[in-house]
Amino acid sequence: MKKYSESLRLEVMKEYRKGRTAADLAADYEPCYQTIANWVKAADGDAPRDESVDAELKRLRKENRELREDKAILEKAAAWFAKRH
Repeated sequence: MKKYSESLRLEVMKEYRKGRTAADLAADYEPCYQTIANWVKAADGDAPRDESVDAELKRLRKENRELREDKAILEKAAAWFAKRH
């Protein structure tokens, strides 16, 4: 298994945090996609959890679920009304 320098790992992680994907970074840097994905997973596991972020994520997931349910109901209603005319 090849060892990569800490400076390379930090540079890749910096670019990832800016919004680049692991696949995109693998094309520009030597480590493969899976290595970069492992670095990201390890870094995320080391980061302290922010309770406010967790609460917001839970709220957004609930809202998303409710919106999907509403959308499904509206699609069924639209189909029913379309049949009537």
